[in-house]
Amino acid sequence: MGSAPPPIFAHTADHEDDPYGEQDGYIKGTDFSLPYYSEFSRIYEQTVKQGLLRHVNCGYLSTEGIAPTLLALKQHAQSLCMLIQQLNPTTGISEIGDGSPSGSDPLALKANLHDAFDFLSDLNTPYTNDDANHHVPLTALLNEVRARDELKGASYHCPFADAPKPRQPGENLKLYATHQNLILHANACLERLDHEFSTTGGLLSILPTAQEGRESLNHARNTLLGQWLAYTQHLVRRMHELERSYSNALDALAGEAVIPAQHLSVGGPTAANEGHSIVYPQDKYVLVNAGEDIFHYVHQILDKQETLIQAQDTIHKKNGVIGETSIVSEEASVLYTKGVVYVDIPSRFYRLAGQGKNTIFVVPAHNVHPATAHTRLLEFQPTVVTSVWPADPSRVTVLEKRYTERIVQAQEDAVNVQRLKQENGRIKAELTTLVAEHKQVVQMRDELLGSLDEKNKIKVKKLFKDRANIGQVRTQLQKTQADNADLKKTIHGTGRAGRAAAGGVGEAATRADPVNSVPFTSCSSSSGSSR
Repeated sequence: MGSAPPPIFAHTADHEDDPYGEQDGYIKGTDFSLPYYSEFSRIYEQTVKQGLLRHVNCGYLSTEGIAPTLLALKQHAQSLCMLIQQLNPTTGISEIGDGSPSGSDPLALKANLHDAFDFLSDLNTPYTNDDANHHVPLTALLNEVRARDELKGASYHCPFADAPKPRQPGENLKLYATHQNLILHANACLERLDHEFSTTGGLLSILPTAQEGRESLNHARNTLLGQWLAYTQHLVRRMHELERSYSNALDALAGEAVIPAQHLSVGGPTAANEGHSIVYPQDKYVLVNAGEDIFHYVHQILDKQETLIQAQDTIHKKNGVIGETSIVSEEASVLYTKGVVYVDIPSRFYRLAGQGKNTIFVVPAHNVHPATAHTRLLEFQPTVVTSVWPADPSRVTVLEKRYTERIVQAQEDAVNVQRLKQENGRIKAELTTLVAEHKQVVQMRDELLGSLDEKNKIKVKKLFKDRANIGQVRTQLQKTQADNADLKKTIHGTGRAGRAAAGGVGEAATRADPVNSVPFTSCSSSSGSSR
């Protein structure tokens, strides 16, 4: 039995004739709200049909780009309950108003935190909840209906509309990009394109032709729509070719079906187109595609079957159950007897459609015929109907993040390029200034040299040459000083090591001879001075 239709109220009467109301999950509008249509309502379509969600829509579910949270819904419901309590005061005692954990009645039924209706435990305190699940945006509750017009009907949000800045990291930025909404959006776009290109053939005329440029066609085939259209064009072209081949085949068979007897007469021993009064079964059946290949193939199968029969007959002869008259010949251990050899090979029969009981065409051994192998493959493995291997696709947010990162990186690169261009311009300006100054210095030098006589010019050139030599000598001297400093450090380190070693030996000698204790270093010094 079906459920009773929902009642009609004053604020819903003017909205009952909505033409979209027959859609599963579509909640008609009221005087206070737009129609409601979301992924959530499509899932719970039975509840919608019962009218339990007839008045569910409000600004919390229809605010563009902002998904409600469970906390926000409970706070909204608490405010509504408080408003109803103020409009319709009650004097009785109820469990709801005094059901909070800190209630005065110890026998009152306490509501557990995080329950569905825990916000009804205390209507006098603003409801709040720190549970993380209460703060998750419920995007499935978002109303996909943007507006409704009396003439145009309901209009839906664009699935690619950017949402405001997410309140939490990782929050979905495409809140309306549900599968249903994406399909509706894609269908609307394709209908618009088909209308725009209706004068040239519709959607299939969008692809550029080979005359317009091979490069443009390759670029178009890199898109999903281009691949789809190209695949459809190939299918249509292939279907046209198959239709032509099929028509030609029917035309060729039509003559064979009408005059099979005349063909047999012409091909007979008299080779004359003579009539005959009786139509034999050979005239009703025509073998087709029965060439040498299938002839030899059938004989191979019959030879194998005959070999098995010969083996059985040999055993029967040894047992004495075969008569001598049935034996044709016996060579060595092979026995040949009278009889027939048969095999079961399915064949296929054809008849022209719409012509009644006319000639039947027979393809012998169709399931093993070498010439029909490709046809059998096409029949068992269709080339058009395909099934995609099931896989877990990546989330749309991952794809958006990938392209968003590219866009951000491109913006940063653009800023860096602009900064480098400015730096390059500044360096070019400085280089231009330095080149101009260098030219001025060279000009002044030439003027000074031009004002001197030959003797002074020689002195000036010698002076410049001496300055260059002085620079080289100065560089060589600095290098020599550095080498001397390194040598001194090396000698100083070696001397300290020798004195340390000598001191160690002297101390050892003093400890060995306490009476005549002479330091080893003193002996070395005196002997050296005597030498």
